This record gives sequence, C-alpha cells and structure tokens, in this order.
Amino acid sequence: QRTRELSTAHKDGAAATDKMGSRVSNLTGLLRQMGGAMTAAFTFREMVTAAAQMETLRAGLAAVSGDAIKAGQQLEFVRGMATRIGADVTEVGKSFLGLSASTRGTAVEGQATRAVFDAVATSMGKAGKSSAETSNALNALAQMASKGVVQSEELRGQLGEALPGALQAAAKGMGITTAELMKLVEQGKITAEDLFPALTKGLNELYGGASKAQTLSQEFANIKNAFVDMSDDIGQAGGL
Repeated sequence: QRTRELSTAHKDGAAATDKMGSRVSNLTGLLRQMGGAMTAAFTFREMVTAAAQMETLRAGLAAVSGDAIKAGQQLEFVRGMATRIGADVTEVGKSFLGLSASTRGTAVEGQATRAVFDAVATSMGKAGKSSAETSNALNALAQMASKGVVQSEELRGQLGEALPGALQAAAKGMGITTAELMKLVEQGKITAEDLFPALTKGLNELYGGASKAQTLSQEFANIKNAFVDMSDDIGQAGGL
C-alpha cells in the first residue's frame, strides 16, 4: 500500500513538474516578446527626442542657476531622484526646473528648494504614485512659489489630492492644526517661505519610515529612464 502511495505521489509530482515547466516556457517566450516590443518601441526617433529633451533640460538648469557645473550637479540630482522613486526622468526634470525658476531670488532658493522637492518626490514614490501624479504634485510647489502666497487650490486641491497626508504634514510641521493652517491660507498669510520648510519636515516624519512601494509602472519608468540616459550619453558624445 505504501509503495502504491509513493508511486502515485511520484506520478502526481512529475505531472506538476511538467505543468510548471510548460508555464515557465510560456512565460519565457512572453518575456522575450515583451523585451523585443520594448526595444522596438524605443526607436531611433525616440532616442533623438530623449537626447533633445535632456539637452533642453540641461540648458534650462544652466540658465536658472547661471552655472554650467551647478546645472550638471542638479541634473544628476534629478536623475538620482527619478530612479529612486520610479518616475519619468524628463518629467521630474521639468518639474524641478520649474520649481527652481519659481524660487530664484527668494528665501527658499537653493537648498530649501531641493529639500522640499526631495521630500515631496520621495513621498510620492513611497505612496506608489505614477509619473503623471508625481509631476502634478511637484508642479503645485512651483505654482505656490511663483504666486508667493499659498492658495487653497494648490495646497488642498493639487498637492493634497495627489499626496495623501500632505496637508496634515504641513500643519504638523508648523505646529498647528489642519483647520488653523487652512484658515491662515484663506487669509493669505501663508507664503512658500513659510510652507516649504514645514512641509519638508512633516513629510519626512510621515513617510521617512515607510518602505519603498515599487509598482510595475515605476519599474517600467526606470526601464525608460535607462534608455533616456543612454540616449543622452550618446547625444553628448556626438553619436546621434
């Protein structure tokens, strides 16, 4: 009886192994097709476009900072951030350029700008947000800085909806309640200089210990970023 049981178990195990082998073969074939499709999708025209976008971004950062070396450092900051949060590097770069331009000549220019950008972008990445959602949240920062006075539309409507807990984080960073913060905003008493340091502190406390949520869309964004970086390197070397 024991021999028959072992024989049956062996047959079942062999069948399961064959079935699993078939699934692995099918998956391998599918992955080959996906790899070929992604490679074909990133055509020579896409390479040229990516290189041109990075060149434009580099020129924009140089114009805002007034220093080509500093612009290169800022671009590396953008690249590292995009890879870390799994977002489109060109979209992240445009958002950072817009924020840098908006804060130029203000009290939050430089390190404070980088700090709030880092805090919001990192929080968006940990929340598993897409490149488009991350871009919208970062653009809200630029609008706040350009207007000077923070408005409810950007704080609650754009940033608050895009990033869970952003409003509460900003209020906590200021040491007040959410209701008190919104009342001050409605009275026009909160500026970007007030909000950015508080938002940075609050978000770092809220999302600092959260684990990284690398979604499938974030993984695909990093694949695209690798192609963009390659295209940029080829473009700078004159290879295009």
